[in-house]
Amino acid sequence: MNQETNKLTLMECAGVSEADRERYRGMLDFVKECLAKPQKDQEHVFCINFDRYLHTERVLSWALRLYDGWEDKSRIDLDALITATIFHDCGYPTCDDLKDHAEESARIAAEYLPKAGYGEERAEFIAELVRYHGEKAWLTGRPAAVALAGAASMTTDGAIPDELTILMEADLFDDMGVMGIVMDTWIQAQTNAEVTFESIRDHINKYTLRLQYRDREKLRSDVAKKIWDEKTKLVQDFYDSLCTDLELPM
Repeated sequence: MNQETNKLTLMECAGVSEADRERYRGMLDFVKECLAKPQKDQEHVFCINFDRYLHTERVLSWALRLYDGWEDKSRIDLDALITATIFHDCGYPTCDDLKDHAEESARIAAEYLPKAGYGEERAEFIAELVRYHGEKAWLTGRPAAVALAGAASMTTDGAIPDELTILMEADLFDDMGVMGIVMDTWIQAQTNAEVTFESIRDHINKYTLRLQYRDREKLRSDVAKKIWDEKTKLVQDFYDSLCTDLELPM
């Protein structure tokens, strides 16, 4: 099953109508065009050919999986979640600094959505979800951090919306687990002229394995924690097995 089929199947299971699936397909086509533009910073931060559009599709699939396992779906605006996820990284090619990609993505979403029939208030809420999706520290439940960032619209009694929680958690998932191991290997192959099994092992230990344990505390939902723990076990088992094969200490 390819990403497109998987994504549409997940949408159908979530109760998304055929007409809405077609509408989201149009949004994805628009975002794909946005991400096809030459990036101002041509040298990717990881020095690998990381396809930002395919990342967007994978994050959308993760968001739908998290929604499927969410305990109280009545608290979630599924359309806002899907739309914000589609737009969350579309500003990468046109931002001056990669750290500002969320702000640029929000600007693009805010321009697109009214033309697609969204009311002003609704379009602004979705754009805000896009704007703040990178603030992963908010997942730890620190309302002061939210207030200081001037994002009062994103909090209710100090809690961020479930839509933003899901988007943040889905975004974290994409480059962890097996994907993290592959990226660690890919980065080593691209940046280390003397790459070895040992250097790849060290890179996995320094990045993916360490982040699997460090970022666990950022997760708020039970469904995300369960999936994350499965990813952590997989990475730890792989790392331990690699160390055993290389006859190196774990």
